[in-house]
Amino acid sequence: MSANNRISGIYVIVDPEHTLGRDIIYVVKQVLDAGANIIQLRDKISTSEEISRTADEIQKIIKSYNKIFILNDYVKIAKNINADGVHIGQKDMSIIKAREILSSKKIIGSSNATFHEAKISENNGSDYIAVGSMFETNTKTDTRPAGIETLKKVREQTSKSIVAIGGINLQNCSELLDVGADSLCIASAITKSENIMDTCSKFVNKFDQMRK
Repeated sequence: MSANNRISGIYVIVDPEHTLGRDIIYVVKQVLDAGANIIQLRDKISTSEEISRTADEIQKIIKSYNKIFILNDYVKIAKNINADGVHIGQKDMSIIKAREILSSKKIIGSSNATFHEAKISENNGSDYIAVGSMFETNTKTDTRPAGIETLKKVREQTSKSIVAIGGINLQNCSELLDVGADSLCIASAITKSENIMDTCSKFVNKFDQMRK
C-alpha cells in the first residue's frame, strides 16, 4: 500500500506545550488506544537530543500498534530513528530536500493555507496535503486561514490524501469530511481535554460513522 493511501482517519498532534503537563508518552498511548491512526510529534521547546529520544520511543510504540508516526520538521532525526515520515511547514526544509534525505517509502506531508501552495506541494512530491487552518485555533500562533472553500478546491484538483487541520472540534468536523478531507488532524481538542482517550474515541467514532 502506498504512503498516500495510508493517510486517513484521526491524526493527532502531540505537543509538549499542549498536554496540560501530562507526559507525552502517556498521551500517545491514550490516543492510540482510542483508535487514532496517525501521531505527529511537534516539539518546539526541547533540545534535538531530547526530541530524538522521545521520537525514538514513540516510533517503537507506534510500530506495536501498526499505526503511523510523523515527526514535525526534524527530517534528519526522522531518518535516524526510522520514523514513518515527516511533516514540513512552508518555512521548513523543502519537500525536495527532505526526499533526498528520506527513502521513497517514507511519508512526507506539508502544510498549506492556499490552493497555490497545495499545488506546489503536490508537484514537489508531498504524499499528503495538509490544508489549514480550517477554523480559528490557539494551538499555533502563526497559522493562516484556509477555510472550507480552499479545502474543496484542493479536493477537486488532487488525488493525494488531504488532511484538514486547525481548530477542529466535534461540532465542526463533519463538514470537513463532507467536502472530501481524508483525515482530521487535531491537537488541543484532544490533548487538552480532561479525558484524552474518551475525547479521541468520540472523534474516531464520528469519522467511522461518516465514512461507512
